[in-house]
Order: sequence, then structure tokens, then C-alpha cells
Amino acid sequence: MQTVYSNPCIRCGKDRIVSKEWTQQIGNTVLTRTDTVCPDKDCQKALDLDMEEKRLKKEAIMNRKSLPQKTPVS
Repeated sequence: MQTVYSNPCIRCGKDRIVSKEWTQQIGNTVLTRTDTVCPDKDCQKALDLDMEEKRLKKEAIMNRKSLPQKTPVS
């Protein structure tokens, strides 16, 4: 049974479409995963670029946090 849901694009507001659906088993649990995309290819490209920029920024922040802290010199 398919569940009907609304998943609007965060940029243009159009209903996103399912591009890929798969199941994955982890231990005794079976997960159903779904990737969705905007039907407007230009909008999806722009969204992908925005998400990549955010991912890189977050990664840089996490790397900066993992560096050893400098101790002040007296």
C-alpha cells in the first residue's frame, strides 16, 4: 500500500517526485528509503549546489572543532 504525501520543493514549491526507492536491512529491521527530486531540473541543480555549500561549510566547522585547542602562553 502506497502512502500519499505532499513533499513540496523548498525552492519553488512544486511537488517533488520519487527518483529512487530501495529497502535496506539493518539487523532485524527493514528500512524503506526514498530519494525525491524537484521536477524542475534547473531548480534541482540550484538546490544541489546550495546543499553542497552547506555540507562543506558544516564539514569545515566540524574540522575546526576537532583541532587541538591552543593554550595561551604566559
